Formats: sequence, C-alpha cells, structure tokens
Amino acid sequence: EQEQTTEKPLNAAKYSKDIFAMDTYMSITAYGEKSEEAVEAAARLIDEIENKMSTKIETSEIAQLNANGKGIVSKATAYLIQRSRELYLDTLGAFDITIYPVVKIWGFTTGEYQIPSADVLQSTVRKMGMEALSLEEEKKEVTFLKKDMEIDLGGIAKGYTSARIIDLFHEYGI
Repeated sequence: EQEQTTEKPLNAAKYSKDIFAMDTYMSITAYGEKSEEAVEAAARLIDEIENKMSTKIETSEIAQLNANGKGIVSKATAYLIQRSRELYLDTLGAFDITIYPVVKIWGFTTGEYQIPSADVLQSTVRKMGMEALSLEEEKKEVTFLKKDMEIDLGGIAKGYTSARIIDLFHEYGI
C-alpha cells in the first residue's frame, strides 16, 4: 500500500530580503500574515547586533573595547562574552574570542593575507587568553588584563543572531 502525505498549502504571504551584514550574505524569508513586518524587524535586529558587536564599526562596543582595553557593554554583548568563556572552557581553549590579534596579523581583517613569521606569531599569541578577560556581570564591565588584547565575537554572533531572529519570528506568528 502506498503511503500518502499531504502538506497544507501556504496560504499566507511570502516576503524575502537579501542582506549583507556581519561579513555574510543573508537571505531572510518568512511566510505568514505578518511576513513583511517580521523580515523588516529581523533586518533591523541584524543591524542592531552588528552595530554592537562588529570589530569593523569603530563605534561598536567591541571596537571600543579593543581600542580602550575596557568598557561597559550591553546585556547582549555581555551575554556573548560570558557564553564565549563557557565555550572556551568546554573546548579546552579551542574556541577563543581573544584570537583577534592573530586574525589581524594573518591579514584576514584587511584582505592583505600573509603568513606571519614564527616570532611574530609567537609574540601575538601571548596577547590571547580568556583568563585575561574580566567581565563584571552585574555592571557589564569588561576589562582586558593583557596589553594589546582584542576580541572578536564573529565566531558566536551569527548563531546568536539567528536564534534571536527565530524568537522574533515567533512573536510575529511566523
């Protein structure tokens, strides 16, 4: 006997938007009565998160932390820094947001790729280590305890953003 499956047709409107943010091309599509509102709200959310967490936007919380070695951050940024610390411990240091100085010397931030010398790489690696990042959770105050330490949330911010978009879509009945 042949098994039959039926799918409910999508009677609701479809709305899509292509976005370039967080160094990534994204296509957001929603189906539902409020699909356009939901996608536009998602685009604003992506922009909001990028403006807080980008290393490339000079006014972002992360760029300011990297420039000043300390600062007060938003609840979302503090959460991702704390979650990054947990992942750092869970992966025995394999996931480390303090990698940014190393990323820079390889040229990934400028597109001027190069292989750093062993000496340069070794001295740059000394700037890393989550144990040298202080987060006072109540005040949301971050302090770097090593000179020239810098962070990059690029390895965690996109997943966080996706989860926030899913929550947002639920709010819109998507």
